[in-house]
Amino acid sequence: MWYVYIIRSIDFPEQEYVGATADLKRRLPEHNAGKSTHTAKFKPWQLVWYCAFPDKYKALEFEKYLDVLIENFKPGTLDKWGIGNDVLRRKFPKLVHCRISGFGGDGPRGGNPGYDAIIQAMTGMIAATGSPQSGPMRIGVPLVDISAGLYAAIGILMALSERQKSGVEQFLETTLYETGLAIMHPHAANYFMHGKPPQLTGNEHPNLVPYAIFPTRTADIFIGVGNDGTFRKLCKEIGKPELGSDVRFARNKDRIANREALRAELAAVFGQHDAEPLCDRLLAAGLPAGPVQAIDTALTNAHTVHRGDVIEKDWYKGVASPIRLERTKAHLRNVPPKFSEHATEVLTEFGYSGGEIEALIAKGVVCGPERKR
Repeated sequence: MWYVYIIRSIDFPEQEYVGATADLKRRLPEHNAGKSTHTAKFKPWQLVWYCAFPDKYKALEFEKYLDVLIENFKPGTLDKWGIGNDVLRRKFPKLVHCRISGFGGDGPRGGNPGYDAIIQAMTGMIAATGSPQSGPMRIGVPLVDISAGLYAAIGILMALSERQKSGVEQFLETTLYETGLAIMHPHAANYFMHGKPPQLTGNEHPNLVPYAIFPTRTADIFIGVGNDGTFRKLCKEIGKPELGSDVRFARNKDRIANREALRAELAAVFGQHDAEPLCDRLLAAGLPAGPVQAIDTALTNAHTVHRGDVIEKDWYKGVASPIRLERTKAHLRNVPPKFSEHATEVLTEFGYSGGEIEALIAKGVVCGPERKR
């Protein structure tokens, strides 16, 4: 078993107190189903105390409980607290320390705060998203934040794997900025090849045609064709095989050059069909097509229900893990904890008496079950 400790900066002063993790879980319950505040064994002030007064914590055997430290404060914050990487390296010689930051600790923007939408703007995402009519647009999901977390998780697993061979610690860093650049596909590759920034193409792909939204009698659908063979198969399936051999559309580069003419041809055909039956037929034929669905439809459609993609327990309802392990299946053990729900339990585990805990709560050092702000 690996023990992972997460220090998370949030927009409340409680971030340094016991209960901060519970507050974060209250704000983001869909990310925390099945967890308790036991997940975060130690708080920043506990690490500070341990590094300054290790004898006080001999009974806790910290080394046994800290495999991975994840933090997303601005670079230098832990150093100010006296628990920078150099200190942690000496105290925990096998620690994997992962820092997620906006821009990293060095360079012209080193130490600057990072936010998903700002990184989208600075890495070219917003400039590449939208149509000529809409102008540049922000992507509607926090893609940079999510991807940075995934890169960090992969990096941690890499470091843990390497530690099995070397037996020593590792510091790793993932930044929102580098993540934004890394996921700018295919635009970065196109720029390296042609030296031209992407143009706004709306829902259409800059390199592939047809790859766009089309209207039908009942709803919009998305068609994504990745090669010439798939295009010919699509034309045959919709009863227009002649389009597959038309010199204007036979090759992808021809379809790019005649994008609008092909769109008109396909729109005329799709407009004679209902969205769901058409997509069902195309998907059954191995063709990339799907109805454009709102979130309520996506969460309640037959496939979602069959796969058990929505989970419920007591008052909680959320989306199940997309990682499906055959032998060790994910399941919802506990609902997300309420604000500071386990603060007393965790402090008791660390040897504090009931009176001491009440005193800490009264002083505002520890958050009680009710928020004061």
